[in-house]
Amino acid sequence: MINNLVINADQAMPNGGTIRIAAENCTVKGESDLPLKPGGYVKISIADEGVGISIDHLSKIVDPFFTTKDTGNGLGLFSCYSIIRQHGGHISVRSQVDIGTVFRIYLPATTDQEPTVAGTGRTLSAGSGRVLVVDDEKPVRDIATAIVKSLEYEAVAVADGQTALVACRNAMKSERSFDVVIMDLTIPGGMGGKEALQHLRMLDPSVKAIVSSGYSTDPVMADPGAYGFRAKVAKPYRVEDLGMALSSVLGETTG
Repeated sequence: MINNLVINADQAMPNGGTIRIAAENCTVKGESDLPLKPGGYVKISIADEGVGISIDHLSKIVDPFFTTKDTGNGLGLFSCYSIIRQHGGHISVRSQVDIGTVFRIYLPATTDQEPTVAGTGRTLSAGSGRVLVVDDEKPVRDIATAIVKSLEYEAVAVADGQTALVACRNAMKSERSFDVVIMDLTIPGGMGGKEALQHLRMLDPSVKAIVSSGYSTDPVMADPGAYGFRAKVAKPYRVEDLGMALSSVLGETTG
């Protein structure tokens, strides 16, 4: 739903502009003009600075197959409308030509508490050491780096195996070698973890490496030790999984 509305907002601003997305709790009372049952709701607003929607078209925008675009089938807003209705919500729109449009979505809120997920009962201790994260996807690198830093390790991130080799070589020269390397197994168009580790072991036979991948059936993930890795961690990363892998490889303890 949000994806469709943001795409529409972007397309409504051919000369650029800002899309503002906000969310807040609100209460709908019995005397409200909104066609909603009284109660708590989450109101999501998506505002653009685009070309706007004419009054003639406002009443038709959620009709299936209605569109003012040269391309497209007009099902984007209809899909949003259907999703919102199925969740017991409501969508409204205000627009001014050449000024912009604001969509407001109301979705029923819940007072239920988030269920507690049973964990391992193990508490991760604070870490120490330098960790090199190797992954071709920046969002994944950023998440992994944030997790590593939250566990109180020092973290450096690079995009591929070749860059990792350079980083390790430079770190060794400066006598600040990495204590462990987390290596993405598959890097399209670049040196992946399996090949990079072979080169790293020639550079430093004692290198400690953790293999990471979203493909759990890969032979390397099934038996990382057979390929020279000390541990494995599946993507998407979880703090506990990554923390436990680092602790086990670096010989640190958990309480």
